[in-house]
Amino acid sequence: MASWKKYALGWLWLFSGATTWAQSGACGNPFQNHFGPFDYRSAKHSDLHMVERVHFTPGIESLSKPNTTTLTHIAGDITYTLHVFPNHHRALAAMARLAQQRQTDQPPSARYSVNCYFERALTFRPDDNVARMLYAQYLISTKHNSLALAHVRHVQKLAPDSAMTQRNVALLALELGELQLARQAAERAAELGDRDVTLVQRLQAAGAAPATAEAIATQGSAAQ
Repeated sequence: MASWKKYALGWLWLFSGATTWAQSGACGNPFQNHFGPFDYRSAKHSDLHMVERVHFTPGIESLSKPNTTTLTHIAGDITYTLHVFPNHHRALAAMARLAQQRQTDQPPSARYSVNCYFERALTFRPDDNVARMLYAQYLISTKHNSLALAHVRHVQKLAPDSAMTQRNVALLALELGELQLARQAAERAAELGDRDVTLVQRLQAAGAAPATAEAIATQGSAAQ
């Protein structure tokens, strides 16, 4: 696994706005590729289809059936996808799962480490909250909780008016044991119309029930 020094370097450019390290250092330049690169969120369907029908099929996404490679080197297809669409959410998630499955930060045929692919995604599109939360989830799984928490807090501030994002912030904060943050995000999500009874129950079980818990539970029961 990459050392903490590498994570610290990633933190410096990620939140200071300095992208030189990510563009020219060990993670390469996410703004350069023979095709694209394109923002996954706004890419043309034709461009997505052209790449995904070969390099990110359902079999590749599930890590069970490679297309242009062998099972051992299935990361090669995911790598191709991430170089065309650096913030491709499902490909980032697949690369993270593959790394966990293979117990290595850089699976065979991946050009860069998983951390690099997340860093490239966030250099390419710093406002991509989904990519950032996926990175936080990966960091939690690799026991880098301090950096994960920094990303979660960043997302909370970037999307104060998104109920879905605030709910996901609450869930990630719960995983990190940050109960105050989890409760705060859950309450904001509820203010924006979210009525996730399961989230409220998890917060209650952790001793951090949001102020809106009773109202959410009542509405959730009425909806059943």
